[in-house]
Amino acid sequence: MDQTYIHVIVMLHVAFGGVFYFLYRESRSAFARLMAWSWAIEGFRAAMLLPGVPDAGLAGSLWFETADQLCLVANACLVAGCADLAGVRLPRWLGWVYFGVSSPLLVFGRFVAPTLAAHVADIPLDRARFLCVTGNLVVMFVPVAASRVAVSVWLHRIWLRTRLTGALVATVFCIPYAVFALASPIQHQMGYLPVWIAYAWTARVLGFSVGLLMLQFSLQLAALQRSKAGLSAAQATARLGSWDLIPAKHQAAWSVELFRLFDLAPDDEPPAFGSLLPRIDAADRAAFEDHFVRNIRGSGGHRGEYRVIRHDGSLRWIEARNTTINDADGSLRCMGTMQDVTEKKQLEEQFLRAQRVENLGLLAAGIAHDLNNILTPVLMVGPMLRDRVTEESDRTLLGTIEKSAERGAALAGQLLSFVHGSGGQRTPVQPQIVVRDVVSLMAETFPKSIRVEQHVDLGVWPVLANVTQLHQVVLNLCVNARDAMPGGGTLALGISNRTFDPAPASGPEARGGRFVVLEVRDTGAGIPAENLERIWEPFFSSKKPGKGTGLGLATVRKIVAAHEGFCTVESRVGQGSCFRVYLPPGRGEVEPKVDARPAQSYPAGNDQLILIVDDELDVRNFAGALLTNHGYRVLGAADGVEGRAVHAARAGEIALVVTDWHMPEPGSEPFAAALRREHPDQRVLVMSGLPEPEFAEFERAGAFLPKPFKPFALLEAVDRLLRGKPS
Repeated sequence: MDQTYIHVIVMLHVAFGGVFYFLYRESRSAFARLMAWSWAIEGFRAAMLLPGVPDAGLAGSLWFETADQLCLVANACLVAGCADLAGVRLPRWLGWVYFGVSSPLLVFGRFVAPTLAAHVADIPLDRARFLCVTGNLVVMFVPVAASRVAVSVWLHRIWLRTRLTGALVATVFCIPYAVFALASPIQHQMGYLPVWIAYAWTARVLGFSVGLLMLQFSLQLAALQRSKAGLSAAQATARLGSWDLIPAKHQAAWSVELFRLFDLAPDDEPPAFGSLLPRIDAADRAAFEDHFVRNIRGSGGHRGEYRVIRHDGSLRWIEARNTTINDADGSLRCMGTMQDVTEKKQLEEQFLRAQRVENLGLLAAGIAHDLNNILTPVLMVGPMLRDRVTEESDRTLLGTIEKSAERGAALAGQLLSFVHGSGGQRTPVQPQIVVRDVVSLMAETFPKSIRVEQHVDLGVWPVLANVTQLHQVVLNLCVNARDAMPGGGTLALGISNRTFDPAPASGPEARGGRFVVLEVRDTGAGIPAENLERIWEPFFSSKKPGKGTGLGLATVRKIVAAHEGFCTVESRVGQGSCFRVYLPPGRGEVEPKVDARPAQSYPAGNDQLILIVDDELDVRNFAGALLTNHGYRVLGAADGVEGRAVHAARAGEIALVVTDWHMPEPGSEPFAAALRREHPDQRVLVMSGLPEPEFAEFERAGAFLPKPFKPFALLEAVDRLLRGKPS
């Protein structure tokens, strides 16, 4: 065999084995590791042929047998590596069978078979050894050729799937790599190796190795591209952009999402720092510049939040974080996880706004409570004085006072209803009453430049609804209409019964059937077409920052959906908007409100003793006077402590205790609760200007009287409790 050819083969295998080992160190892939082993073993096996060891005698046979066994190992590594590259799972038993059959056959063919063949065939031992070695080469290289054909099939599949050039090159050169393996038995039989075969043999090693390397690099590049695409997708989902800067080398890199955060078109070159400053809100520019300067000076670990001005003039909040490290060559490297936190800031604002609303609600509840206490004597004194007034002008004045007090009581009741709500309970409700209440509230709070119209059909069906939530729906729609008419206009509310077949409007929620339709129409600016599909989204708002929460319409839609209804909207820019709420009619009758009776029909007492406990002196005095004038005896107490003392002294005589729930008794439970616990047989009527969950038991027993109240309400409640069983 030509020694020059062998030298070339050794150098090719060693060189490519080193390249594959480098790839393994960089990527830790099983393919690169196995190919490094295969090529290193092949190079060592080829080097064993350089000394020109004669194929005779025990030493020569051991030498060449070792080379043959190494060929099996190298081929096994090649097949396993290419299988890993192609994603083919080889059964574990295949390797044991391969070595368990091939290795013993090679040993038998070289050391045992020649002697047996010479004895049986009666031929010289040298001739028998020559024939057995040829057979050994057939036993070794036919399976090798077959396995390399399998490798070429795997590589061809990779080519069909990926169209990577390396896969095609490796496939092309793997075919002669498999075919030329069969040349070894022929070469040994003929005793020479043509020069063209030597060149072809060298070319197939070179081409196959180059093809595999191209394929490996292509696959790694594709994996890198997928990783970058995945990172870009993840950053886009998280609205997070990253950057990398080496100041000394003037090298910088931005992720695609970072360009988007600054509302810039993705480019190969990041923009200069100076061009970014105009995109930062003026109030944040100094802090942003200081952040950047400290970063490039190596003072890492900074965090800040800044507002970015987008092309449409809107502001987006970004949170910037950075760190600094020393690069491999000692250069300072600045990196930074920059993220769009606009929604987070909105949530924080919503939370703070919710806290403010909650505090405002507590304040409003306290004011409403005090207002109810103040209005209670006013509502009581009117009917009490009416029979004593003889002049018509005085009667008119008294009526005005009563109506004003009723308006104040209704306003306080609405305020408490909005502040506290009424849980999830639903009752039959006349929607026109809800609209009337909201219109009254708008008359007190909306600008006078907005004219409010009502269009209510006769015989509107009741709906099964939560009254407070229905108030919220109507009020939210009216507030939206008000904000759409900053210069004034007309706000029209309409209620009608409608039957639809098919559905009245398109959309997944719309359906046919019987509905009570609530319509809120304005003559405002209208909604642009591109915003119509988004107006129901939480936190979406076309209003200026600080002017809207973006939760009003989302809340409307949620409440209406919970009531098994749906919403529609029609709007044109410059022509106003019309929102419609479709609610299914409810079953059941709406309980009518009881009107006040004339004074002469008030129920009277029979000298029963009643204890009135209230920290409001006017409430005690007027309630006591009213009860005294209608046949009752009355005791009074200013708080729960005094009430306990009075009750303890006259417990056997007191027929009924009328008590306020909220009184200044630090560190003690409400007097009514303590009285029920200590004297369960005592009849108790609870009064309060606030709705409380604890009142449910008293309400069920008919023993709760909400403030403010008219004289008849107090007299009727007292009479009902005294005539009935203990509450």
